[in-house]
Amino acid sequence: MKKKFIVPENLEQQAIESNIAAISNFCQVDAASHVVFKDVIKKLDLTVQQKLLLTLAARFLGRELQSLLKENLTIVTEANADELAKITGDKKEVIQARIKELKDAQKVTAEAGIYRITPHGIGNIMMFLQSKVKDG
Repeated sequence: MKKKFIVPENLEQQAIESNIAAISNFCQVDAASHVVFKDVIKKLDLTVQQKLLLTLAARFLGRELQSLLKENLTIVTEANADELAKITGDKKEVIQARIKELKDAQKVTAEAGIYRITPHGIGNIMMFLQSKVKDG
């Protein structure tokens, strides 16, 4: 019974690597936390909410990868409305309205104007992206 339930592999690392493999088709994040969308994003016509989740997920996964690789943790997981507006190309007011909706849906947390993605938000955007990879 133990062998069926407790496995020697690091399941958290496998999940992170799987998510990074999927998300890297759509964006990249650098060591300074800048997220850049790939050209394929334009074809997908993402909603503002999806772009926000993608951005915050990329930062989160980049930070997790740095941690797994035992690198200096330079990528920050959180962002404010100004940063998100710059990355997504949407107006700050639109970002704030969509963030409120994401917060109400428990996909992001917000504290003093700083936003972080939740596990539910990561799951949501990853399912969406994986469906696009399959459709691709």
